[in-house]
Amino acid sequence: MSRERFSHSRTLVEYDNGTVFGFCSLNCLAVDLALNVGRNTKSLQVGNYFTKKLLEADKAYWVLGGNKRAIMSIRGKWAFESKEEADRFIKESGGQPSDFEKVMQASYEDMREMKR
Repeated sequence: MSRERFSHSRTLVEYDNGTVFGFCSLNCLAVDLALNVGRNTKSLQVGNYFTKKLLEADKAYWVLGGNKRAIMSIRGKWAFESKEEADRFIKESGGQPSDFEKVMQASYEDMREMKR
């Protein structure tokens, strides 16, 4: 994965045993979490769409969908540090305000749909 190319959508997971993995998208993180059911996470971070800075996934403001091309998924799932950034993205590119739980659910739904 190119951290520079995917810095706006990247994810970083740290498991409680100290292992750390980086992925290009929330969808790839969802695959890893599904493969590691029962393993506890210490930290889940995501790239801010605008600033590329890593944020705690559950504290980010999320946008689901919009007209920006999704990364490894059917629908885009974009993270922002502030509500103002998320609102700006929605104004410019569409999408719906969301939260971490809903975008993770959407990741699994998109995977199921992609298999069809």
